Amino acid sequence: MEEKMALTGEQSDHKVAGIAKDRAAADSAIKTLRERLSLGGAAVQLLTPGEEGVNQALEPESRGIWKTLVRSHLWLAGVGAVIGVLVFLLMFQLEVRFVVDNAMASVALLVVFCTIGGLLIGGALTLRPDHMPFLVAARAALGKGQTVVVVHAETLEQVQQAQDILDQAGLQTVRTL
Repeated sequence: MEEKMALTGEQSDHKVAGIAKDRAAADSAIKTLRERLSLGGAAVQLLTPGEEGVNQALEPESRGIWKTLVRSHLWLAGVGAVIGVLVFLLMFQLEVRFVVDNAMASVALLVVFCTIGGLLIGGALTLRPDHMPFLVAARAALGKGQTVVVVHAETLEQVQQAQDILDQAGLQTVRTL
């Protein structure tokens, strides 16, 4: 599979979990997902209570997070630096007295602060806060003895279709952004 260039280093950025009260409903949902969506076997998984490897099934791309860390920090730091320069140029054009009188210090400070802002946003992206509700709900359901269908989609369209299928099957769904 060709690797895409994005801020994240994961192949499937989007995940949805369907929580089923019984195994039959989960099996039916999986069958429908595989028929309607062109997702491979590893992209749609069934998790049952007491099963080994739940963490790996929920977040299979452990190397992807390292790629996300590097990519997001590098890209967003660069974007921050460019924004700092653009803000400096705008303020210089508007003849803001402090910026005009202290051009070198102003450009340095703006670039540094905007770069740090980009790094902070990159760190927030690396933490993937959108995954927490997905992970917590799936683990809690397994702890209650319920079955979980996990879909790792590559596009927003696929994850929306998967969520619609799981909703139609009567499963409680939770997804990442």
